[in-house]
Amino acid sequence: MVNTEVIPHHITSNFEALQAYGKQQAKERMREPLKTTKHVMLGKLAQIHTTGATCLGPAVLTSVAMAA
Repeated sequence: MVNTEVIPHHITSNFEALQAYGKQQAKERMREPLKTTKHVMLGKLAQIHTTGATCLGPAVLTSVAMAA
């Protein structure tokens, strides 16, 4: 099973809200520091393939906030 989270649509254009959301998600989801899971994360990132309209900008900002 894939553990995914959908970023709420009402915050996808709000930089500060996305940062706060990423920090919240990090507290809830990240059990280990990024330095120990780097290779797993890079593998998952390499598997991303998109078609059509995406929400990658907000997803990247949320991810960076999680890692910070």
